[in-house]
Amino acid sequence: MAELFPDSLLVATDSVLDSLEAELLLLQGASDDRVFDAVQRVVLALNAVNDEHNGGAYETENVSNCASTSTNRSQSGESTSLL
Repeated sequence: MAELFPDSLLVATDSVLDSLEAELLLLQGASDDRVFDAVQRVVLALNAVNDEHNGGAYETENVSNCASTSTNRSQSGESTSLL
C-alpha cells in the first residue's frame, strides 16, 4: 500500500486540504466567485501534487471544464451548488 500512496503524496495532499479547510472558514457567506476561486486553487494544487508523483496519484477534472460545466448548468437552470 505504501507503494501506491507514499508518505510524500499523503503529506502534500494533507497540506493542500488543510489549506482549503482554513480558507473555508473565511468563505462563510462569500460570493460564488470567491468560493469557485478557492475550489480552483485546490484543484490546481492537487494537480501539481499529482504531477510531482508522476501523474498516478489521483485524477481531477480540468478547471476549465468545471467552469464550462458550471456555466452550462446555470444557463439550463440547474443548481450549481457545491454542497
